[in-house]
Amino acid sequence: MTALIAGLVIFLGIHSIRIVADDWRAARITRLGERRWKGMFALVSFIGLALIVWGFGQARLLPVTVWDPPAWTSRVTALLVLPAFVLIVAGNMRGTKMKAALGHPMLLGTALWASRI
Repeated sequence: MTALIAGLVIFLGIHSIRIVADDWRAARITRLGERRWKGMFALVSFIGLALIVWGFGQARLLPVTVWDPPAWTSRVTALLVLPAFVLIVAGNMRGTKMKAALGHPMLLGTALWASRI
């Protein structure tokens, strides 16, 4: 599990540099050059991705159950899929009353579809 978490931190961390420290990133690109920066960025990203893949494989050997939902919730989830599909379709149509009332019916439909109570 440690390798998985380390890989996620490395991979997501390197991809968050532009958001968190854009000035630092710009200074490194100026100092190293764009090609060298991209090479180092790709190498660190690959290391993070490799750790994620390897750590996920290791974590699957000894799984940890964080939460086990009750059996009846799968039936509720199956019922929620029906309105979810209607909302997803409504999100792609123009000028519907459902879209005007809800604002983002596709977002709500996706949330219903992905829910596992």
